[in-house]
Amino acid sequence: MKAFDQLTERGQHQRRRRLAEAALAAFGIQAEQLTFINHGENTTYRVKTAAADGSQTGFYRTGYYLLRLHGINYNSAAEINSELQWLKALAEEAKLPVPLPVAGLDGRYVQSVQIAEIPHRYNCSLMEWLDGRLQINNPTPAHCQQLGLLVGQLHQHAQNWVLPRDFQRRSWDWEGQFGANVSNGADHATVWAAIPAQHHQLLQQTMDDFAEVERMLGKGRDVYGLIHADPHWGNILFADGAARAIDFDDCGFGYWLYDLAIAVGRWRITPQWDGIWQNFLKGYCQLQRWDEAASKLLDVIISARCTNVLQWYVGHATYDPLFASDVHEVIETFTTRIRTIYLHPPLAR
Repeated sequence: MKAFDQLTERGQHQRRRRLAEAALAAFGIQAEQLTFINHGENTTYRVKTAAADGSQTGFYRTGYYLLRLHGINYNSAAEINSELQWLKALAEEAKLPVPLPVAGLDGRYVQSVQIAEIPHRYNCSLMEWLDGRLQINNPTPAHCQQLGLLVGQLHQHAQNWVLPRDFQRRSWDWEGQFGANVSNGADHATVWAAIPAQHHQLLQQTMDDFAEVERMLGKGRDVYGLIHADPHWGNILFADGAARAIDFDDCGFGYWLYDLAIAVGRWRITPQWDGIWQNFLKGYCQLQRWDEAASKLLDVIISARCTNVLQWYVGHATYDPLFASDVHEVIETFTTRIRTIYLHPPLAR
């Protein structure tokens, strides 16, 4: 049998699908239809069961689930369980439309699964299917306000929630994004060497600027806490006049500003910026105070986020054929965005 890491992208996908079937058995779920969604840090599938009848139970579509095969070099079982604890609290305490975790046959949210055709044991999780539409390219003012309100709701819950004693999640401070032990799929030296040298100075500048922001802000509860850490528009659904957050895989401890930077960052250098930002802020400020002085820091955080994602992508491209296929395009896209932000009339710098 050919080694897993020597297979083509299609060959690896076929074996992961068999792993997905084994994972469903650990949750006591029989799939009528298993549909591949995405392969990134995790591999995700939509699961349709015999109970699917077109109805909904609360926010969730009856008989449908989201299955995740978690990346082997990212979150530990304890960290995944902590994510699911927060999701359960958000859904049941705050009544927010977020994915609701499903326990396995043994009562655990995280199931450890392995099959003979893949050398690694995978942590797997299952959640109720949350319906909604994406609005990635053409959000209306209402969508921006709805997303702003949702981010404000997530922050409000995090500010008041008492963390479980065993709660473990990563941090999105400087060390968590750029330190020696960052989970980029490869060590820092390998990632840095794979990035063309002409971009090094620019990327180093964004990291240095973020370090200065961290020194300036500190980590008090007024600026820092448990955040989604990835609320970009590909992770936000819209239904029934409200935004719904999915993909909490990156949730952890970071600046409240970090969530805002991710939510609006892709629009920073576009003609739509003023409308996107002002409407987002209108929704956010329904629940959260906003200090205009914080706007001066947003460009730096947006740029640092671009640097972090670029390095993550490059690291995964060192071993995953899916990432390797377009890594050069990704590098150019993000470095161009950062340069333009640094040349753009700043929010203030």
